[in-house]
Amino acid sequence: MKFCNQCGATLEDDMKFCLSCGAKQEPLIAVPEMVEEAAEAVAEEAAPAVEEVQAAAETAVTEAAAVEAAVVNAETAAEETVANTVATAEETVAPVIPDAVPDVPAFSQVPEQPYAPYQAPAAPSNPPKKSKKGLIIGLAAAAVAVIGIVVAILVILGLRKETIDASKLVKVIGYGPDGHGQIAVLVANEKSMNSIINAEEEEYPGLWSYLYDMTKNDEETYPEGIRSYLKKVSSEYFSGTKAWKTLSNEDKIDEAKDELKKLKFTIEDDEKNGSYSVGDTIKITVKYDEDDLKKAHVNLTNTTFEYTFVEGDFAECTKVVPFEKLVCTFEGYDGSAEIKYSFDDISEEIKNLFYLHVDTDYYDAKKNGDTITFVADPYGDLGKGYLIRDGKYYTVAEEDLKKVVTVSGLKELEMLDLFAGLKFTYDGYAPSLSMKADSSEMPQIVQDNVQYSLSRTSGLNIGDTVTVTARIYYSNEKALKEAGYTYDEDKMTMEYTIPANAPHVLATLEEGLNYDPEKFFGLKEEFNKSVGSAYLPGGVDAGGEILAINDVKYQNKELFATTDEYGSARNEFWQIAIVEYAIRTGEGDALKSICVLCKAYDVCIKQDGELGMVGTGYDGYYFNSEEEAEAELQKRKNQ
Repeated sequence: MKFCNQCGATLEDDMKFCLSCGAKQEPLIAVPEMVEEAAEAVAEEAAPAVEEVQAAAETAVTEAAAVEAAVVNAETAAEETVANTVATAEETVAPVIPDAVPDVPAFSQVPEQPYAPYQAPAAPSNPPKKSKKGLIIGLAAAAVAVIGIVVAILVILGLRKETIDASKLVKVIGYGPDGHGQIAVLVANEKSMNSIINAEEEEYPGLWSYLYDMTKNDEETYPEGIRSYLKKVSSEYFSGTKAWKTLSNEDKIDEAKDELKKLKFTIEDDEKNGSYSVGDTIKITVKYDEDDLKKAHVNLTNTTFEYTFVEGDFAECTKVVPFEKLVCTFEGYDGSAEIKYSFDDISEEIKNLFYLHVDTDYYDAKKNGDTITFVADPYGDLGKGYLIRDGKYYTVAEEDLKKVVTVSGLKELEMLDLFAGLKFTYDGYAPSLSMKADSSEMPQIVQDNVQYSLSRTSGLNIGDTVTVTARIYYSNEKALKEAGYTYDEDKMTMEYTIPANAPHVLATLEEGLNYDPEKFFGLKEEFNKSVGSAYLPGGVDAGGEILAINDVKYQNKELFATTDEYGSARNEFWQIAIVEYAIRTGEGDALKSICVLCKAYDVCIKQDGELGMVGTGYDGYYFNSEEEAEAELQKRKNQ
């Protein structure tokens, strides 16, 4: 059995409406449990109305303050009503039963009954006294109704959420030089962003320096400028309550802020981090716990959005070409180039960024077509693709760190034949000939800069071979090339064979001798010395005063090979000459002739190829006739 919450009439346990007054029945339980179950019932029955109220609350921002005030008043009224009800019930004070149930919102109206209410009989003139039990039940029912209203309002307001554009909770910080930019994506909360001040360099490489350079003029005291910057770029949803339009309770706003600080992010194309430029776009997706955010009264929209970098995100980055104004000139002859270069026209800005120098191939560059490599070694690490100097960023293409210059415009060198015109002088006679190289008739440039050496210089005979080597030292080589000459380095030697006409002692009378008997013996010249005297050379009586030497005729000649007393081979050259001369005697002038048998020792071929004598002088034997001289010659030959 149970009793009606409104009039106290007796009801069956499973009856939901009173047959006497038609009131809907709610179970009477302790006040906390009563509030909870009432809230659940009201929420369930009023769900459609709740949704309408929620929609109205989200669209009608101007009513937010009124709703909040209603909630506060309702909560306060509910607390007071419950307290008063309990106190009255305990003191058994007879309340005034209200004539009607208080008005409730439309969503809590009792549904129209499907049957007609029970009509009670007329009350007697002296109605019986009602028991306190029914009074208490009635009071409890009234309290439950009020509490139900309050709970319904709280449920409705509890379902209201702040709708926030997720992009307004994110701060994208682009830093570094344009074209080599990096990014940091952070929750746009000042305290959260301040964590980068203490972050490891590896996490945001270069960010600290970048922010300092960007903000150092904002504050006099380092590093307050960075903190001021982070405060300035903090989202309005994390600073105060001004941005919050739906949630007005500070405790709930703080709860929402705490949950929003936990947001995480993923970035598409993040592998480009380190090479971003102005105009690049990234896509950011906000990650969060949906249940936790729902409990925190927040609904996020635009959770995936794009961010395009603009000027100001990245610092200006100047591209430099180290050798753009390099000066390099070539003068001289091919093979002996005079190469000059200068860095004077290159700016000091570039010289402060790079160590400029030539590579080792510079020292080998001598002729047209050779190359010279100029190298720019950066002062600093170019691993990130840029350099920093005096707070400015510079970038350089890898291929611009070297410049290859080709030698050109050199005059062609004249090729020298190092042995053309080279002669040899001899001392002695083969087979014991000595010789040396003689360049006196060669061009002066060769005489001054080329030296010659012989593999053998003495004890030479006809047909022997001597290796002749041309030697050119470094200073001489330079002088040759500066004068416009070069030479074939593969032709620095020659083989020289002692020729048949080299000075040598004759063994036989050779064919083709370049022989002038008068030049060899000089009899006419010698006999001319006797003109005016009565004696021929050697004190031979001329038979009168010699008036003139008319003619000298050279006849037969012979060469005998002999051996001297020391066993050395020698030769004897014999020549018959007939001298005709005029004399004056007591009987008058007359012509006379005399035969001279000339004997010369060690006859040889001289340097000029003519017949000569190793020694000087010869022997002369006089005969009155050519026949006598010939007989003597044959006698000598047969000895």
